Amino acid sequence: FQSQNGTTVVYISLENLNLKSITVISSPQLQLNPKNSNALGKLIAWKTLGNSFYIQQFLTTLDRDRMKFHDEQFLSWVYDTHKTKKRTLVSDSVTELLSCKIRRLGFQTRTILKIASLIGYFFPANIVIELAIGEFNKLKKNGKSLIIPAQSLRLSLEKAVIKGFLERKKEQYQFSHDKIQSAFQSLISKRSREKLHLKIGRKFLCQRSKSS
Repeated sequence: FQSQNGTTVVYISLENLNLKSITVISSPQLQLNPKNSNALGKLIAWKTLGNSFYIQQFLTTLDRDRMKFHDEQFLSWVYDTHKTKKRTLVSDSVTELLSCKIRRLGFQTRTILKIASLIGYFFPANIVIELAIGEFNKLKKNGKSLIIPAQSLRLSLEKAVIKGFLERKKEQYQFSHDKIQSAFQSLISKRSREKLHLKIGRKFLCQRSKSS
């Protein structure tokens, strides 16, 4: 359809993957032999419902947490069935998997991305950095306010790009997936969320007043 500015917008609907497609994707990535691939494919299908983003997160978790090992007898990779099933029971949603991945980030990177998640899927670097500086200044270390330079916060955003949480578009960033944005939002308490939303609104209003 045509948007208000005349740009043609095309939506592409993607169906969830079936068991055969999941097996084809997972086998090369985890370097599994065909005998193990079908069983793992069924587990992934049950866990992710065939959602391609969910599948990628799940496969990353298996690889990161060393749930596969090399079988010297058959000269192939196999996965730990018991450990994998236990993981699916503990982390029963992709948001939970992402939250676990987020907790591995440094405090500074995690904090600035939590703020960014409330700004929106897309967000300008200067706005989130200014807001983050204000939030860090409220924190105390040895009785003194925590001063974080803007350049250090910009490096935190770049680290998030390297880790796959963000994508950079010149002076603007965007979350790699809306589930990633939701995962960061879920880490913010309702009270803190309300306060940050107010600050974000005031910041954009002030910026708009200056530009006009």
